Amino acid sequence: MKKKMKKILTFALAVIMVFTIQGVTFSSFAATDDDSDKVRIMALGDSLVVGTGSTSSTDLAGFRSPLQKALKAAGVDFDFVGSVSIGNRNRIDADSEGHLLYRIDQIASNAKKWVKAADPDIVLLLTGLQDITINYKLSTVADRYEGLLNTIRETAPGVQIVVATMIDQPTSTLQRRTTDFNNDLRDLVDQQAAEYGDVVLAELGGLLLLSEYLVSVPNDKGYIRIAGVFAEALTGLLPYGDMDKLTAPPLKILSLGSSETVGVGSGNRSDFAGYRGYLQEILDEASLYYDFLGSQQMGDPTHIDIDHEGHNGWRIDQIASSIKSLLASKPDVVLLQIGSNDCWQKYKLDQAAEKYDKLINDIRAYAAPGVKIVISTVLESTDDEQAARVRTLNESIREIAAAQAAEFGDVYLAELETALDRGTDYADTLHPDDSGYVKMASVYANVLSEFIDGVQGELVDPPIRILPFGDSVTLGLGSGLDSGLAGFRGYLYNRLNNSGLSVDFVGSLYTGLPSYVDPDHEGHLSLRIDQLAASAEKWVGKSTPDVILLYAGTADLTLNYKLSTAPARFEDLLDKVHAAAPDAKIIVSTVIDPSVKLIYQARVDSFNKELRKIVTKKQTEYGNVWLADMSGALKPLVDHFSILVPKDSGYSKMANIWKDAVLEALEAVGE
Repeated sequence: MKKKMKKILTFALAVIMVFTIQGVTFSSFAATDDDSDKVRIMALGDSLVVGTGSTSSTDLAGFRSPLQKALKAAGVDFDFVGSVSIGNRNRIDADSEGHLLYRIDQIASNAKKWVKAADPDIVLLLTGLQDITINYKLSTVADRYEGLLNTIRETAPGVQIVVATMIDQPTSTLQRRTTDFNNDLRDLVDQQAAEYGDVVLAELGGLLLLSEYLVSVPNDKGYIRIAGVFAEALTGLLPYGDMDKLTAPPLKILSLGSSETVGVGSGNRSDFAGYRGYLQEILDEASLYYDFLGSQQMGDPTHIDIDHEGHNGWRIDQIASSIKSLLASKPDVVLLQIGSNDCWQKYKLDQAAEKYDKLINDIRAYAAPGVKIVISTVLESTDDEQAARVRTLNESIREIAAAQAAEFGDVYLAELETALDRGTDYADTLHPDDSGYVKMASVYANVLSEFIDGVQGELVDPPIRILPFGDSVTLGLGSGLDSGLAGFRGYLYNRLNNSGLSVDFVGSLYTGLPSYVDPDHEGHLSLRIDQLAASAEKWVGKSTPDVILLYAGTADLTLNYKLSTAPARFEDLLDKVHAAAPDAKIIVSTVIDPSVKLIYQARVDSFNKELRKIVTKKQTEYGNVWLADMSGALKPLVDHFSILVPKDSGYSKMANIWKDAVLEALEAVGE
């Protein structure tokens, strides 16, 4: 057992590293006339540069993620460089030269190649953990490290090098080695700084608390501390930027409440996190360095910080009874959304105001000193009886907010009661859908803008709501992994985003890989034109789209179903779609050519000819209808899954035509 534990500890130790900064003078590289030039930064080293021990809270990238957020907050235009990409590439620049379990000599033997290829302005050097862990030639540390520094300097003349000492280690033997290692490293940096003026020390020894380790490597809290040390080191190296913002710790935000805080009812567009997903978009647009806190996780960790303290079904008293532990992370800002379950359960409503007032006082007592407390009125809901109870409680919440703000100056009110449309913004009786959550986020952002500089009250670029509506082809029947199992929707979603648009696919159905595509749609397997028309007003009206992609006729043409009436039935479908969303841009697609000519080509040609006439007629009548002509786009027997259903190569070609039509429609109305 001891041998097994020793092996586990040895591996864990092989992935740790920490620094702290010592005051050393050095020359920074020259600023260019154009401050927008990117500063090229290479994080070079071992497992601690990789980010071993980190989670989605630091984007699986260790100190590199919080450091990049601090650089953005400071207004520094940077490019992290290196041949290795480790971390959440949706949220950070994941490039580095972090190499798991590498020793100093292994880093040194590759340094010339890596540095030459990346041509960095600054190198953040963190290595030696593996040498300490396996006791590898520690008597030669100074010589090997000096050779590494000389290689970096000779390969990239003018480069600035931040050298980090090692974080403390969990056993007395390893700590003795670490102490000797760090002493040798400090002496070397002093010598090199005096001789070359291009080296600064980041002192990590003694930096981390016991709670900031995961066994022997840092956890997310530890990596955030390490990022702070690197940020301090960079203040003397960067040619421009707000150094106060660079070295400031992240703003710690706690979303606290019940199921609305969890994000029940939300979908892919909000990253399954309700208002938290949208709010983080707004904070990112403001380049705010923040850290969402909490013991609960909900949302897509590839896009947002998923930590929170939302608890399904909890009432005011349940939050209050656990408030000390809920605030153990000492937030700077608390977003409190609570009370809907008290109203729904009719739970001691005569005592609710008193409990709410006491809860605010407890938050002030247990959160970070100077905490800002944003309380919110309860959402109205779609149930009239619930709404009446909510209105009564909200009157008390408003009075409490006013009194607390007047006395303490730290309480702000987010007015949510009527922020949502009862007809279109709810997923169920109590919970918003994504359209409702984006409105919640805007309300919270407006309040945050009162005490956080740069935060806008709404999304700067609100997403365009696109409804893919139709049959099996809209569903993506026959598609594969290349399209994210979503047919043309997968390709189209990414190509529209790459064109600079912010889009939100909407609909009651969900098909596709959420890591690749927004899976929401209204594509119904094997439904005919008349079957789609029967529910069109309900489906389209609920989605409140800005753009509708209409594709129908596959089943009718395949089954030879009443083809003489197909055009008239399609016109009826189009009229119902327009009636449900009269302001939406409607893009009508012709049916793709069949995989085999025979009798099917004649059917398709005849139907498409009439469909084009209908589109021309409706363009005159409505003024908001466009055509996406798929005729001739697909190659027979090559791009098909079945007679009138594409495979991925065909869906890709369809997506190009859809994209052009969407851009044309948006441009025509000045979007």
